[in-house]
Amino acid sequence: MAKNNRIRVTKEFTLDMAHALDHYDGKCRHIHGHTFQLSITVIGHPEAGTDNPKSGMVMDFSILKNIIQKEIITTFDHSLVIHKDSPYKIIASEISHERIIPVPYSPTCENILLDFVNRVSPLLPEYIKLHSMKLRETPTSYAEWYANDQLQTAAVPGVMDQYSN
Repeated sequence: MAKNNRIRVTKEFTLDMAHALDHYDGKCRHIHGHTFQLSITVIGHPEAGTDNPKSGMVMDFSILKNIIQKEIITTFDHSLVIHKDSPYKIIASEISHERIIPVPYSPTCENILLDFVNRVSPLLPEYIKLHSMKLRETPTSYAEWYANDQLQTAAVPGVMDQYSN
């Protein structure tokens, strides 16, 4: 195989998560939940060598699964994501055993996706690049992030800037 071949591989995940968009002018301002579908696509060169146990693989799917499991699923699955200043924060203070995640951004599908990108990108092996992520909120609605659309490769502008406040 030619060494200059780049291949994209994708792994998909499902997580159940609730959120509330406090200042939204519709029903989504109330706590509601979704079964989210997350797709992550990485790009790289297939490993070479017949003695290499990963020969022919861009990235072992189990490695990608472990990263997503640790950074996304374990934290966000079956949780309530709210803005850190949300009125629903009262719930968080009164019910400490619940999985309530206060975040420094409005927890829209788009912002949650940016958060996921920022959590996962630095954990990928050096020889692998994040190509894209898609977060499907409903069967007909989703947000997508593509590396080629970004002006900076070090960090995704927006969500991480809000963490410094």
